[in-house]
Amino acid sequence: MTNTRIRISALLLAISGLLTPHPAAFGAGKAPKTHELTFSGKATPEQYYVPVYTSFTVPEGIVKISVTQHLGSGEARPGNLDLGIFDERGAGFEGPGFRGWSGGARRSFEIGETEATPGYLAGRINPGRWTVIQMPTTAGRTTDWTLKITLTEGPRAKKLPAPSYAAPQLNDKPGWYRIAPHVHTVHSDGRLTPAEVIALGKASGLDGIVSTDHNTTSALLHWGEVQDLEFLVINGVEVTYGQGHWNIFGLDPHAWIDFRIHHNDTLRYRKVVAKARKAGRLLVATPPTTSTSCTT
Repeated sequence: MTNTRIRISALLLAISGLLTPHPAAFGAGKAPKTHELTFSGKATPEQYYVPVYTSFTVPEGIVKISVTQHLGSGEARPGNLDLGIFDERGAGFEGPGFRGWSGGARRSFEIGETEATPGYLAGRINPGRWTVIQMPTTAGRTTDWTLKITLTEGPRAKKLPAPSYAAPQLNDKPGWYRIAPHVHTVHSDGRLTPAEVIALGKASGLDGIVSTDHNTTSALLHWGEVQDLEFLVINGVEVTYGQGHWNIFGLDPHAWIDFRIHHNDTLRYRKVVAKARKAGRLLVATPPTTSTSCTT
């Protein structure tokens, strides 16, 4: 009887050894290594609609960038600083480095290889100098700001998601169609996802919409995932800057239109308008008046 108990105990210990993870296996469950960066500064009234750039170095092996913005340091009503980012290809005017914009709708965002916060573009996180852009949009206000940036290491994705664009045409029948020409989603300051926009549009008796999020085309990468053959989605964007807004209808989904313009800079303004006309089919002022300043 005693020998039987010993054999059973030995068997249980052997099974326990098989089920207990090897110490090396714990590495798979470790939290990924991160790099924490913090930057602080002050936006003054003289910087109203003048971009504030903060550059930082992304090392090799990073697969996600997280940015959190904190505004105010004792101010009763800190001003607003719109938020966006450029990658290692640069933040120059009309450059190729644009990776997203959320304006004043968000105070934090993430960009990964396969996923990103709405308003931002997922994709490879290449090493180099990346740049956060903050745009002071509250006139006459001094605002302290802090950016907390987390760089997360990890294995690179084997495959990146392909964009899913909306079908450019659903039929070739001439006629009158009910189209909502100015629609925002969660990719800027709207509350609805693309799928929810289509559901609401169909329930409202619309035949389609024009996707016109502020200064970002990230939604255009996803409309094809939710579009059906009964509802038209026209690509577009709302170019939003200090002196006004205008929509582009029929935008090439691969194009990005730089919004860092000013009426006083005639050369840059005309250059952007010319590019917008080339990349789209129709430009529409929204609203068709020149704004002065925003104090709230």
